[in-house]
Amino acid sequence: MQGILDQKTKLHKAVDQYADNLVEDVDQHFGTSEQKENLKIDKDIQNMQMKREFTMLNFGKLEDSKGLREDHSKVALKVTNEWTTELENVHIIGRCPDGTLWMTDNINKVLHHIALEEDDVKVLSRMSSIKIGGLLVDKAGNIIVSTLKTSLKETNESTQKLTNSVFDTTPFITTHIHITKDQKVLISARSSSGRRRVFIEMDGAGKGLIKYENDSTNTPLFTDPYKVTSTSNGNIFVVLSLDKLYKGEKL
Repeated sequence: MQGILDQKTKLHKAVDQYADNLVEDVDQHFGTSEQKENLKIDKDIQNMQMKREFTMLNFGKLEDSKGLREDHSKVALKVTNEWTTELENVHIIGRCPDGTLWMTDNINKVLHHIALEEDDVKVLSRMSSIKIGGLLVDKAGNIIVSTLKTSLKETNESTQKLTNSVFDTTPFITTHIHITKDQKVLISARSSSGRRRVFIEMDGAGKGLIKYENDSTNTPLFTDPYKVTSTSNGNIFVVLSLDKLYKGEKL
């Protein structure tokens, strides 16, 4: 009986030790960028007398993490359907909760609301003489656009017109806009002279929360912000346009 209890104690200790080692190895590898690219963890708990039923299959092992990252980085895009719109150019697309789309042609200054049918594109509404700097659709389906003015606009399909929204960035002129997962509105804006470039974060009621402009040394953060997006955990990414060919960098 005592021998069985001793074996049970050893097995418990071995399992605990193996789990601790594996957790520590994972933390060290993925929590620190200075680790080597190729990491192989294969820790058989040796020199311990235990039954063969205890193996690494109980917990798994971390092996060849470089290959794992490479697999996750492979993205394949496959075209499943194609539609032809009335627009000569498509510059910005916004998707509504009901699956319909808003699309802009800034060269011809046209904004279309469309529905994609099986073999056709149905135009639900059209607005003309409108140049759009940015477009977003919130969870409620409200369409907010930047017309390169100091106030964002809301679309009104019944009147085919745009009205002022609660999002006012005076004295800055709005350009690109983006809505985050938690419904914060990010607005790229500039001064009338173009010398100041800012990003303004607002809540759904149009209240300014944060203005991003300079770093801790009072150096401007942005040269010419072109696009902005965000991740589900709150990270903000900004594409800076450096020339007329839209070559640039991201922050």
